[in-house]
Amino acid sequence: MLDEQRIKEAEHNVQKYLDDGLLKKESFQPEIYAIFLKNAQDSLDIAQFLLVNNKSN
Repeated sequence: MLDEQRIKEAEHNVQKYLDDGLLKKESFQPEIYAIFLKNAQDSLDIAQFLLVNNKSN
C-alpha cells in the first residue's frame, strides 16, 4: 500500500506532466483499460510464481 506522502508525490507528478504536455486526458477506452488490466494481472502472476518457487532474492 502506498503511504500518504507517495500518493501526494504521484498526484503532483501527474499534474506536472499534464501541465508540461507529457500526458493528455482522453476519453475512456475499454480496449486500453483491458490492456492495462491484463498487464497488471500478468505482473501479479509473475510475482506469485517467483515467490512460490523461491526465485526471488
